[in-house]
Amino acid sequence: MRGKLIVALTVIVLVLLFTASSFAHTYYRCKSDNPIRYVAYAVYPVGVACEYLVTRPIHWLVSRPHLCKIFGHEPKKDDVYFVWE
Repeated sequence: MRGKLIVALTVIVLVLLFTASSFAHTYYRCKSDNPIRYVAYAVYPVGVACEYLVTRPIHWLVSRPHLCKIFGHEPKKDDVYFVWE
């Protein structure tokens, strides 16, 4: 038991000693930008449009009082369909 504790503490100390330190002032915005983020700026509005044009109307349809038993929808008191969030 005591040997395992010594090994665990040694590993923790070694990991802490050999970690690379990072500082906020070494971040360069021009060099550190991720190019995938620029793709996300173009794709995100498409996803929001799909949500409002496809999934919210489907949710509204299957949550109608007479249809929710057919589709197995369990209504919640905070269901909102076409509210911009």
